[in-house]
Amino acid sequence: MQKIAPENLILLCGELTTDGTPVCNGAGKEYFEFLMKITLPTGVDILPVLIAKEQMDDTVQKGATLSLTGKIFSEEVVDGEDRTLLLKVRAEEVYAGETEITSGVFLTGNVFRKPYSYAIGEGERAEFQLTVDSADNPLVYVPVMANEENAVIAKRLQLGDAVSILGQLHSYQYMDLGDDGATTKTAYEVEILRFTALPEI
Repeated sequence: MQKIAPENLILLCGELTTDGTPVCNGAGKEYFEFLMKITLPTGVDILPVLIAKEQMDDTVQKGATLSLTGKIFSEEVVDGEDRTLLLKVRAEEVYAGETEITSGVFLTGNVFRKPYSYAIGEGERAEFQLTVDSADNPLVYVPVMANEENAVIAKRLQLGDAVSILGQLHSYQYMDLGDDGATTKTAYEVEILRFTALPEI
């Protein structure tokens, strides 16, 4: 199999729409969690972003426009028998104002859940899950979605295959039919814009 170097990089530019909420990661490092409004080709979206306490200054506050580079990490939320996988962004470099950064995600990982495909309208969609290595979080689980030509490629992937992708992180809403009735929830996934490396098939 073709060897592909690990990668987990996200670039974002947008407006902070909430005040920061203090949180800690597993290593005890302090962060503030914000929601950031970003513009994607498909429209406006809201994504959760963590910024380290030492990166906080007067420019990092609700209403500020920031550009940042960072990594995606996954967090499983358990509510009774309900388990939800959330994706968040942990900032590494933060810049005040708009820059030439174009929002995008670069990931290299291994196929953890075999792709399944289905028709959507007159086209095709494929969904699968990647595991991505990370220095401060051994494995990051990333739900991935591909449309049209990318879906045709994706559905040929096998468990364990290493792939590199360029994509966009976005949110979507779904209905959770629990014992207390239907609840609208938010989930996150990466849409593939193109594959940058594939296994040798």
